[in-house]
Amino acid sequence: MRRWIVTVLLYFFLFYHISCRKLVEIPPPVNSITTSQVFSDSSDVAAAVLGIYSNIEYLNGGSFSFCNGAQTILCGLSSDELVPYNVSGDQFYLNELSPISGIVSSHFWNPAYTHIYHINACIEGLERANSVSSAIKNHYLGEAKFLRALLYFYMINLFGDVPYITSTDWAKTSLSSRTPKSEAYQQIISDLRDAQEFLPSDYSYSGGQKTRANRWAATALLARVYLYTEDWTNAAMEANSIIENSGLFTLSADLDNVFTCNSEEAILQWQMDTNYPTYSATAEGAEILPAFENVPPQYYISEQLLASFEPKDRRRTSWLDSINAGGIAYFAPYKYKIGVREAVPGGRATEYCTVLRLAEQYLIRAEARANGAPGGLSAAIQDLNFIRSRSMLADYSGPIDKIAVLNSIYHERQIELFVEWGHRWLDLKRIGKVDSVMNVATPKKIGGHKWNRYQQLYPIPQTERNFNPNLTQNAGY
Repeated sequence: MRRWIVTVLLYFFLFYHISCRKLVEIPPPVNSITTSQVFSDSSDVAAAVLGIYSNIEYLNGGSFSFCNGAQTILCGLSSDELVPYNVSGDQFYLNELSPISGIVSSHFWNPAYTHIYHINACIEGLERANSVSSAIKNHYLGEAKFLRALLYFYMINLFGDVPYITSTDWAKTSLSSRTPKSEAYQQIISDLRDAQEFLPSDYSYSGGQKTRANRWAATALLARVYLYTEDWTNAAMEANSIIENSGLFTLSADLDNVFTCNSEEAILQWQMDTNYPTYSATAEGAEILPAFENVPPQYYISEQLLASFEPKDRRRTSWLDSINAGGIAYFAPYKYKIGVREAVPGGRATEYCTVLRLAEQYLIRAEARANGAPGGLSAAIQDLNFIRSRSMLADYSGPIDKIAVLNSIYHERQIELFVEWGHRWLDLKRIGKVDSVMNVATPKKIGGHKWNRYQQLYPIPQTERNFNPNLTQNAGY
């Protein structure tokens, strides 16, 4: 990991200066967060922590990157969701990732550990900051720990065991071995519990905008983590606290409003700075939607996904866009309506990248209840019907047994969360259906080959292993 470490401070200097100007109404941020003078007052603290958000949002100049479109697009290609218009050589789509290719490093490994190093430096600085009040210190610790939990959640679900780094001591971290996934989840849960305790329940710190983590963002991610670790009771309890107790979120009746700025359904979003590319378009919208009229989208949904929508499902009409190019109809994801063609430099953003939203919490609670959490199958079906009715679909009418209800919930997750943060790819793996689905999907891909089970984990970049002999490779690569 030494290679990405040596570039970290350069990233900080660059992104603090180009990304924080409009997003943060504070004095110019510090250039480095590794000195003891950094957190001399609350402005320094705000600059450092808010810089993390900006780094995530603008690491590639606003184009898609880790936790800003990469999971959506690249995991969508890996699964049975997306097809690239230019198929040739697309390793994610063909399920042929190589450890020696730079694409995994550039879109996942390097940006993830760049952000994590930044977060760890902030946490260490906060813990040393004697001149900052406990209330301010705890608040920013909560945000930093939430963001670290979010990043590691995706890393362990994409790569399996990864080095779980919580220090900036290069001498110790540069040769770290891989941390067992179970231990990593316990650290993620600990960080999210701290974030719940330290963060407010409103959005006062972000001026009423849903663009910074609060207690409910930490709770939403914690509910997901408990779902993935099959702690059904806690998953249901955390999701329930958002649905029943927050008083801040409701399912958007109009599906076209779900991904708009500060929508009633949004729990956390990434804010757009329209002075920088991609201007008023989210990274996902800019990458997916056509840049010109009558040309194919860069990515369109697969025949399998299109066929999975039930008749009269409003999500098909609101969240898909049929684009005719050369006499061929392509169905592109249309959750975000603003692409490069519609983006306005310096214009008013109408969409933010939605990180966490309420619909997922209903589906988490439904799945947990179907697996034995309080409420049982009848309550699980009720949650399922909340999502179905929003899309003008009839209530669930299948058998009242666990397997049937769970399969309906999995289907609803496929449709509700399609091409969104890699949910489908991660779901297939966690529920044990990746082989059965990909054994069919991979050979159907244009130029696709036989599916191999080891491909469900991405390879550890060989460049990182060259620097760190303790970093073992995933089996099969």
